Amino acid sequence: MRAISQPGQEFAARLVKKSPDGTLFRWALPRRRALLKWRDFLREQKIIGSSRWLRRSGATYVEIKRKGEAQRFLGHSNAALASRHYLDQTLTMDIPESPPPLR
Repeated sequence: MRAISQPGQEFAARLVKKSPDGTLFRWALPRRRALLKWRDFLREQKIIGSSRWLRRSGATYVEIKRKGEAQRFLGHSNAALASRHYLDQTLTMDIPESPPPLR
């Protein structure tokens, strides 16, 4: 996460004042359109999967690199949400090293 600069905050406040429903972009980008745009973006980038898959794989990668940071990456207030619904447990589990193969 990053802090929004003061000029950015002022610009966002001006956008909210002009918005018909008091939000930044919901009026201009309804859920259906947003999902279609995500699908177009993923296709352009040659990424196979969905926006949910991209979010889940990003959270799993963050958790592998920095234990306990997936919650922050996802913006969740509840730590259990990330581990329950987003993290690929097969990749984030601490698996002890197996013994060497028998000869």
